[in-house]
Amino acid sequence: MNFHIYRPAASLNPFVKHYYYWQESVSGAVQVPQHLFALGDQYLIFIQEGSLSCTPAGHATFVLPQACILGHFTGAHQLHANGPVKLVAVQLNAYGSRKLLGLNMGTLTNYCRDLTKLDNNIWCQLQEQLASLPMPQYLYECLNTGLGKAMEQQHALKQVDQMADYMIRENGNVSMGKLAELFQQSRHTLERRFMEVIGLPPMLYARILRFKHAMKALQQMERTQWQTALERSGYADAATFVRDFLSFNGQPGHYFTHETESTAPVKNIVNMLMEQQQVAVA
Repeated sequence: MNFHIYRPAASLNPFVKHYYYWQESVSGAVQVPQHLFALGDQYLIFIQEGSLSCTPAGHATFVLPQACILGHFTGAHQLHANGPVKLVAVQLNAYGSRKLLGLNMGTLTNYCRDLTKLDNNIWCQLQEQLASLPMPQYLYECLNTGLGKAMEQQHALKQVDQMADYMIRENGNVSMGKLAELFQQSRHTLERRFMEVIGLPPMLYARILRFKHAMKALQQMERTQWQTALERSGYADAATFVRDFLSFNGQPGHYFTHETESTAPVKNIVNMLMEQQQVAVA
């Protein structure tokens, strides 16, 4: 497997987080790199070889277009690849897709939108360039140039970027009332703008942020300190965290398919909490 991660040019911050290049020479079904597609983020996907399909929980499997925007994933999902595979993925922050594409993000269907069917042909051109240039040698320069041109169109974010940044600083521990007060908008207007720019309801986005913060905290603590980690992340009780884990990631066995040194403590804690809370979350 050939897998590379790059940081984009500073001019693309904070909208673009990482570039990924993945090449796999094996034919047939191949394992997608663990956690390549993170909860709550969106991605621009450019497939040069092979295919990628997705099966969200409770949803039929769908095959990704060769060039598409994917996400936000808000629940458990499985990605399947058929090799040989060669693809480029651009990880965006919550409002990066709006900045680059100018779409009403509430119009995405099945977590996905075909970039080649948009009015702006910049995405078709970028797909053709990525397919023709030697990779990954020219990936960094090609993406910086293409995404830079897209961002020059300056699509309005309607203050939602400021809201999202505030929610990130608070690790998702915010309320609709607090947001409405801080940004002097009615709850209806706030929810409508959030859906248009990010594509998620604000309180769902807050739940995702809180959950991700808790998972990171659990990685850094001993098993006996799990309660402190959850409390600091804004969870009033373990049952609420377990419900969020099941909602966002499914059963622990699926999420921890490829256990690493950093995920092993979290797996133990989650399994312990699942045993303790099995009646409460049933």
